Amino acid sequence: MAKLIRNRRVETDTWLLLDAGADGAQPSVPADGDVIVPLVLWRARRDALAVRNGRTGVWLDSKDGAEGIAADVARLPLIAVNFPSIADGRGLTTARLLRERHGYTGELRAIGAVISDLLLGMQRCGFDAFALR
Repeated sequence: MAKLIRNRRVETDTWLLLDAGADGAQPSVPADGDVIVPLVLWRARRDALAVRNGRTGVWLDSKDGAEGIAADVARLPLIAVNFPSIADGRGLTTARLLRERHGYTGELRAIGAVISDLLLGMQRCGFDAFALR
């Protein structure tokens, strides 16, 4: 299993990150286990995903702002924010808004182009978990 940094400790990642196929097709969701689904899949199948066996988190791409998931923050144990490149800082704003404006208290995970040099700044913006490249 993959490793990540959560609350300043290296841990085993028990979540499965689902991504759309190369053709844009939505991934199939396993019946059991903890999964992180793209925002578009969450929007399309929110009610079914909420009652499956296992926890469901959502990942936001850099173009998806915090407002895209604001109505659901209370029901999500994990929100992941994708950084497509180390030069793209939109995810930092998304993290601040999720924590400060929308009151998100669950795990906020940085995914994608995450490097150790950026962790302190990401933590200051509200991230508490990091999947390093």
